[in-house]
Amino acid sequence: KFDKVLGARVYSGMRRAAFSFLLPEERAWLKGKTLLDIGCGSGREPAELWLLLDGDVAITAVEPAASMIELAQKSFPTWLNELNPGHPQLNQNNTPAFRQGSATKLPFPDNSFDAAFWLFILHWVPDPRQAVHECVRVVKPGGVIFGAQAFKPEINPYFDLVVRTNENCHGGFWREDYRRWFAEVGVKIDITTAAGVFRATVPK
Repeated sequence: KFDKVLGARVYSGMRRAAFSFLLPEERAWLKGKTLLDIGCGSGREPAELWLLLDGDVAITAVEPAASMIELAQKSFPTWLNELNPGHPQLNQNNTPAFRQGSATKLPFPDNSFDAAFWLFILHWVPDPRQAVHECVRVVKPGGVIFGAQAFKPEINPYFDLVVRTNENCHGGFWREDYRRWFAEVGVKIDITTAAGVFRATVPK
């Protein structure tokens, strides 16, 4: 149900919006680069990102649950075929790598990726500030971080309460918090729309 309703109708549109918010030169630059997808879910998200870049990207996708990583890895080719039967061919250079890992403790060295993406996940982590700092740590100087993140007061109060009842989930936070967390590691972030579509460049 999640993939059919939120995944296919809402989240897919938000991924396209986040990609479109990148500067034209950034979208072109991303081709052939390494991209970290934080919170890849069932595999639909990395499939959509892969297709937006015409398969010319090396994606590493992370999720905290081993079962979800297994599902995403298994489902990725199926998602490609469903979303675009005429998609570019998978090969050893553009087949995503799926890794178990937490957004607050990414299992990668500093400066590992050219870019990073997430969509509506930081309210689910125990420490979103740490997740922001971790993401900046693993993205190379000059790299791009983009995606979308809902904030207070737009985030639905009932949904926020549901999130907070889950163990180790921070829940909603404010735009000002988000900007400050990026600023703490020297990154200025551009945010647009009530849904929190954003882009940022890691300083060189």
